Amino acid sequence: MRVGIAPDGRLTVVPPNAVAGQSVTFVAERDLLLGVTACPAATANGGRTLPLVVEIGTP
Repeated sequence: MRVGIAPDGRLTVVPPNAVAGQSVTFVAERDLLLGVTACPAATANGGRTLPLVVEIGTP
């Protein structure tokens, strides 16, 4: 899901730029709380929840 901001300030949900199989890696340099979702927005995933993989490791 990709959230945009319309000229009038409203939030819009638009199709994502990502494709299946892409990933992102973050490095936490301090303790953190993380929230992740596979959003079922009609414009993002056709209104369906799709599989999501989260891996948490140590360097």
